Amino acid sequence: MTAQNTTPNWRSYTTTGNPVDIVPSPTVAKAIGQKVDAQNGQAEGLALDGTTTLSGLTVDRVLGRFSTLPVTDFGVVDDPDGQHVDDNTAAYQTALDACAGQHQLLHPAGLSVVLHNIQITKSDTILILDGSLTLAPNSNTNCLDIYAPGKTLERISITGRGVIDGNGSNQQGGQTAVAGGICANTLSHTGNTPDDPASPTLIDSLLISGITIRDTFNWPISLGHISNSLVSGVTLLNGGNSPQFIWSADNCWFNDSVSAGHTDGGFVFYMGCRKCGASGNSVYGNHDGIGVYSDASSQPANDGIIISGNHVHDNRDNGIGITTMVQTSAAITQRNILVTGNTLTNNNTGGRNGGGSIGIVAAYGVRVSGNRVTQDGSTTTSGQPVYSLYVSDSCQNIVITDNSFENVGSQTNPGTAIYINKASGCSIQNNTIADSGGASGVTRAGIGGILGPRCIMGGNIALTPLSGSLLSLQWPDDAVFLGQPDGNGGQRNNLSLLTQLTVGGEYTYNNQTLSQPVAASASDGLFSFQAVRGSTDALTGGRFVLQTKAGLYRQFVMSGDGALSSPVGTLLAGDRGANGLPLYAQRFTVRAGHGDFVAFPRAFATNDVSVFVAPSFDGTNMQLAGSSTVSPPTQSGFTLGKYWVGGGGANVAPAGKVTILAIGEISP
Repeated sequence: MTAQNTTPNWRSYTTTGNPVDIVPSPTVAKAIGQKVDAQNGQAEGLALDGTTTLSGLTVDRVLGRFSTLPVTDFGVVDDPDGQHVDDNTAAYQTALDACAGQHQLLHPAGLSVVLHNIQITKSDTILILDGSLTLAPNSNTNCLDIYAPGKTLERISITGRGVIDGNGSNQQGGQTAVAGGICANTLSHTGNTPDDPASPTLIDSLLISGITIRDTFNWPISLGHISNSLVSGVTLLNGGNSPQFIWSADNCWFNDSVSAGHTDGGFVFYMGCRKCGASGNSVYGNHDGIGVYSDASSQPANDGIIISGNHVHDNRDNGIGITTMVQTSAAITQRNILVTGNTLTNNNTGGRNGGGSIGIVAAYGVRVSGNRVTQDGSTTTSGQPVYSLYVSDSCQNIVITDNSFENVGSQTNPGTAIYINKASGCSIQNNTIADSGGASGVTRAGIGGILGPRCIMGGNIALTPLSGSLLSLQWPDDAVFLGQPDGNGGQRNNLSLLTQLTVGGEYTYNNQTLSQPVAASASDGLFSFQAVRGSTDALTGGRFVLQTKAGLYRQFVMSGDGALSSPVGTLLAGDRGANGLPLYAQRFTVRAGHGDFVAFPRAFATNDVSVFVAPSFDGTNMQLAGSSTVSPPTQSGFTLGKYWVGGGGANVAPAGKVTILAIGEISP
């Protein structure tokens, strides 16, 4: 969001930015101390070239924008020690009220004042704060309120390079007051939650930029019932509560700022924020980083929040949290949230059980993509597990894709990159997990927990060895795996028979190019079909591979009339062995002599095996052979009996080529 145009609506400008009219209105002329001609109503003594100075202001500056008046013109005096708190507060309030809609009010650099609460109560208030403003001791109020009960305030601007100091160590706070920095509709609170005013001020087009707010007893900023507003380039330090948008915020943004040292969160979207976001901020040294929170699911929903491009590091608890604390109804109030392109480093320094960089609890439609997460819980010693990304059982439709996780946990706190606690409708794809310590590092598991129903997983890989498993989780029958390495040299691929998907990608089997699996049973890959690229097309025939649950592959050729044959071994599907298993035929040629043990190319499932050895003639004698009755066939092989029959007499035959057909039971 770009900053609002501060050009007054009552001025008309050319394309070059110069004013069309060159004479100030009577209102402006009076405000800067000039006489107004009684006959024409315009200011006296103006040069036609627009350069004549009026009380230190050139005419073109007056005409080009609101004129700028310093607060000292209204009686505010430099008072860093707070000797004139009451007088300065009254004068400052007069300046705010008088300048609204007429002038920019300047708090000059070098001017230090100590004040009680001051308030912006009118639209078109422009405050340029370049000096310092400190809340008087024991005021127990906000430094600056934007508040006009029941009214609408528009076009409020608070900018500059100055400082608002909440003097928090000298405030008491309490249940009936808030001692914050800049607040809108935040005057009292119950516990840690501000009270929603019965007659709120509706605030549109608020700009807060450039200033520093520090050492507030409560919230550095707490802005409620706002729309189309921007907080940008500010520095928020050492607050007692989280800087926040609250109760109702539409199209409001927190951008390019620093928020650090708060005993609460670094920045929070709290109960009722819609189409808002936080981008490009540095958030560190807080209790937690950036949050999208509701205390209970009965409170207003947060919907359409973007958290992008932030650096969130060294926070005691989570880095980015999307959480409904108490779920009091079936409705999920954290909805449609994008967390993308953030860098999160060394969060969860407090070592909370399950704590980590990104936590998602009771949320719907969250997408976490393209984030870089490192060193979660790296300094903790509590012994509790650390999860870089945690998703609770009450979440639905969560997408976790293209993130990188590295060095999760510590030697005393086992680390898991992604932990899913029975959440439904999750898509977890193309994430990378690594540990610079390899198998002796702190990352114990890549993806852990239990998948809920309707989840998809694929393409998640470990770039280095881990001290535990890449996959350390359970899943229901309807879970779908698409090209997911298991961390042990294998790859999981399965699709539900009820799932209509077209899957790309190819790999090689038996020197032929196969596509990815296109079908599978719902019971964890009982079988799957894979198309084989051959010389024929689909109209005349083709090939496919059957993969069984036991990991066995069978390749078949299908002719145009639908007949099937196998080029690598035939399943005798119509017959079964003594143990009820299907029979399988193996035909092979070996060089063997009488008494030699012959191993089958593939072991059978049982010892119920029949062996046939084809007779052969060597030019002089006929050679007859078969399995020995002294040592009958087993599932792994048999002992060959081989004799000469003919002119040479009945003698044992030496080693030579024999062709063998073995039929036995095979596992399905």
